[in-house]
Amino acid sequence: AEKGDAEAQAWLGSDLLEAPGKEREGVEWLRKSADAGCPDGQYALGLAYERGLGLPQDKAEALRLFRLAADQGNTDAMLKASRMIFSGEGCEKQEAKGIELLKKSAEEMNPMAIFLMGRRCIAGKTETYDPAQAFGWFRLGALLGMPEAQYWLGQIYYEGKAIPKDYDRAIQWLMESAYQGYRPAAAFL
Repeated sequence: AEKGDAEAQAWLGSDLLEAPGKEREGVEWLRKSADAGCPDGQYALGLAYERGLGLPQDKAEALRLFRLAADQGNTDAMLKASRMIFSGEGCEKQEAKGIELLKKSAEEMNPMAIFLMGRRCIAGKTETYDPAQAFGWFRLGALLGMPEAQYWLGQIYYEGKAIPKDYDRAIQWLMESAYQGYRPAAAFL
């Protein structure tokens, strides 16, 4: 970190940020990393601004940093920025832009983004309602071992949304989810 390696600065800054009494030093290392263009440093500094760790809370600055990191392919930053844009934190609410970032993160195989895309497609509250796409996202998440996605995939098989009902597959995916400790799946079974 002292030799100018931006990635090492990001890791050191993140570690110091979590150490009691070392928050300001952590922020300085993160700032060096972010200023050098490191997406991990930009993301971590964005988290510090979002939470007010070691510096005053500033949602707009957090979003700016998340967007910089997202533009460089950081899928966690894409996910964070999408959530902030959906809720209007640090910016005006922009559902279409939020969905665009969420989908990009999911397409880059971010597990939580995959799950959230499935939820968006099955929720029915927006123009993104599409049970067939929800099935695809939940299936991908289920195959990646996500218990939440396994549960929702089981629900889709059980209810027959966009696909024929298949109770055997529903039970299979609900059992997979329940074995991982996901309580809604166990309760449903």
